[in-house]
Amino acid sequence: MIQQRYHPAQLAAAAAALATTPQELLATLQQANQAKEADNGNAATGPRLLTLKECADRLHVCKRTTQTLIDTGALPARKQGLRFVRIRESDLLAFIDGMPLRPTRAGEVTP
Repeated sequence: MIQQRYHPAQLAAAAAALATTPQELLATLQQANQAKEADNGNAATGPRLLTLKECADRLHVCKRTTQTLIDTGALPARKQGLRFVRIRESDLLAFIDGMPLRPTRAGEVTP
């Protein structure tokens, strides 16, 4: 929790510099921390990164198809080191949201 991270003297000094109370400053810091945690991962670890296999499993395709999506630029990814590719979970969800819907045999619409 944020209260454990900041010493009361630090809060008081920062609050004085911003012309606010330490309680208001602490509330602002807590809101900022909650916003970071809500942004696909918590503030300590950052956004969740998926492997090619995890991405392929979620898309119900093979790893090679996922790699092709990355190579064509349809799915943003980043390289970690020389061999490992990671995809942000938020990028994958945005990609899925942007996929066109297609009808199935039963007449239902699926992504």
